[in-house]
Amino acid sequence: MNDWALPAIQNSTSVYQTADSGTDFFNLPSSPAGIAVTDNTAMTISAVYSCIEKIAVIASLPKHIYEKTSEGRQRVDHQYWDFLNTEAAPAWTASSFWERMITMMLLRGDGLAEIVRPFSKSDTNPGVAKLVPLNRAAVWIYQEGSYLKYRVTHTNGKTYVLDQSDVLHFPGFSFNGFHGMSVIQHAARTGVGIALAASQYSAEFFGNNARPDYVLATDGTLTKDQTIATREAIDAQHRGVGNRFKPLVLQGGLKVMPLNMTPGDSQLLETRKFSVIDVCMAFGVPPQLIGAQDSTAGWAGSSLEQLNLGFTKYTLRGHIARFTQEINRKLFKNTPYFCEFNLDAFLEGDSASQAAYFSKAVGGPGSQGWMTVNEVRKIKNMPADDNADFDSVIQSGTQPQGFSNDPATL
Repeated sequence: MNDWALPAIQNSTSVYQTADSGTDFFNLPSSPAGIAVTDNTAMTISAVYSCIEKIAVIASLPKHIYEKTSEGRQRVDHQYWDFLNTEAAPAWTASSFWERMITMMLLRGDGLAEIVRPFSKSDTNPGVAKLVPLNRAAVWIYQEGSYLKYRVTHTNGKTYVLDQSDVLHFPGFSFNGFHGMSVIQHAARTGVGIALAASQYSAEFFGNNARPDYVLATDGTLTKDQTIATREAIDAQHRGVGNRFKPLVLQGGLKVMPLNMTPGDSQLLETRKFSVIDVCMAFGVPPQLIGAQDSTAGWAGSSLEQLNLGFTKYTLRGHIARFTQEINRKLFKNTPYFCEFNLDAFLEGDSASQAAYFSKAVGGPGSQGWMTVNEVRKIKNMPADDNADFDSVIQSGTQPQGFSNDPATL
């Protein structure tokens, strides 16, 4: 038996269609390119996969918990830290949990997770047993009074209803009160459809290694059986990468007539390049980050540092704001605690930028400083140095409370 109780089943006659059914899960017709765009088909496009993977870097950010104090705030140890940073549920690491939320939010418009409550609350378990991701295709969102309700359908067909206080709901851009906008449903639907069509055409074009850029002609007339036999013989001998350039052996007056059709003539390469840029625009990811362009010019600056800063500022911050607000209003409501994603973690790996940042933070040349050396050492998981903060005060010439430059007091 599960370690959580199912609420009473309501409205169990509803049927939920998933993307695996072969039709557009948005209940919309196929894209203008003639290809149905679903979450599964979209993820087969390398540009879509890469864009989601780049945005999912949010999962790697530390989620710190702070307590509001009369002086501002202070970082604290809290029971919910593990759910947000280590293990959301027994079957889900925190990283996998966040990647799932981000993927569902971008592809389907909403990332949903059930806040499973413990049977009994205590000081060590105040109200959360685990956070379990929900399949967006199996959740119907509706309004009851001023609150949202979530009717969930399990794979076994049973349904149960969750109150909004028991669901972490991370909507995509432009939340309308029920659900967010899916990137591939709205902004990238045509672009993904074109990319799918181009990818399918490319596979068929290059997979047909019998070289479809020629025809066989003869002055005579071949019977139907002779035509089929000739085509099958050539196909059997020349199909496949290893047999592509073997010479043709023709009989009966057959001649080769070139068609001069190339991928360039059909603008296949240009079409695929355009679809990649279109997908990147929809997701808000610089094409350079997924290897679509060699130059960093043209997207939020001309250097790699400016590009990363622009990506963080214009794309990631919006997603992070929705995550933190939902976490704080559902997990920390009516408490002095709140969660915050540590964006400074993006400096990890960039030694020059990190060194410049910490130098100014401790009061280096031209900076007033706002951190102590030991606070920096704590961020870097280093033990405190009893003399570090005192030495930094002497070197910087500052005089915070508790320190004096009077030689009589040294």
